[in-house]
Amino acid sequence: NLDALKSIRHRSGVLFQHGALFSALTVFDNIALPMRELHCLDEALIHDLVMLKLRMVEVGAEHANKMPAELSGGMVKRVALARALALDPELLFLDEPTAGLDPSLSESIVDLVHSLREELTLTIVMVTHDLDTLAAISTRIAVLADQQIIALGNLQEVVKVDHPFIKNFFWGERGQAGNHAVALRDTQNPRVPLGSLQSHGDATLSGSPLPKWNVIVFRLGESIALPLHGLGRERWGRGGDGGL
Repeated sequence: NLDALKSIRHRSGVLFQHGALFSALTVFDNIALPMRELHCLDEALIHDLVMLKLRMVEVGAEHANKMPAELSGGMVKRVALARALALDPELLFLDEPTAGLDPSLSESIVDLVHSLREELTLTIVMVTHDLDTLAAISTRIAVLADQQIIALGNLQEVVKVDHPFIKNFFWGERGQAGNHAVALRDTQNPRVPLGSLQSHGDATLSGSPLPKWNVIVFRLGESIALPLHGLGRERWGRGGDGGL
């Protein structure tokens, strides 16, 4: 149903991995584009809304007429986030929101996303390989490996699952070095063997093959992170600005 699809799209926003700003459009026009596509808002209202979205992501009005090529990496992320929020979505998709940013900029983006989630009661679905981002934003984590969901729960539940990818991803040298390691120190209980748990409340674990279209149910205001491993690009998209 085309009308239903349009409705869903209008209720969601996407922040692509590299921003995916239109290079021929200014910052203002990039953010205004989804509003203009509605064909029901006058330019005066669009102007006010664009300025509001820029303030929401802490970008000054003086940057509105700049081109994407004039922006820093962190600024591109913020402008792309403003565009993702243009239609006041209930559901926000984040594709590697801190990829390519230095630690300081990554932290500022994480803080911004966290504050926006609290203020706007957003539900966020995030794909990330950054452990600090995952620990800082997520209320639930779904781990995808070998073309199946191997764990779904909070951080403390997920890290106990006995699977090689989880062991390497969360408990490897990189995992122990990150800021999120503080959260892991409270998860010293023996790991749970994969396959010994079935669907159980918020800590659903599954070893069944992942279907072509997978649906994860989440609550309003939650942030669910999806660490990915072993998923073919031909099945899950091109990667980068190709989409989630």
